[in-house]
Amino acid sequence: MEDSVTYQAIIAKGRAEGERQGAVREARKTLLLQGEDRFGPPDAETAAAVEALDDLARLEQLSVALLHAQSWPELLQTPSPRAPRSRRKGKRS
Repeated sequence: MEDSVTYQAIIAKGRAEGERQGAVREARKTLLLQGEDRFGPPDAETAAAVEALDDLARLEQLSVALLHAQSWPELLQTPSPRAPRSRRKGKRS
């Protein structure tokens, strides 16, 4: 069974999800640590908002925005980047 392609795919998928969750957890931890150093301890609402984030790209964006923000509220109000618009070949706007 362990040699099964399906079994191996399930294991790989589970491993990838575990790695993603670990990366998100570490990104949250880093954001909270650096934010506390810059702005002071977050209030309960702010801490809960950071803990609720599960998008690694958003957490990375906030980590960069932390360099420029002046407060926790300002940091958390950083707009999410828009997804790039796809351009269809052959069509001009």
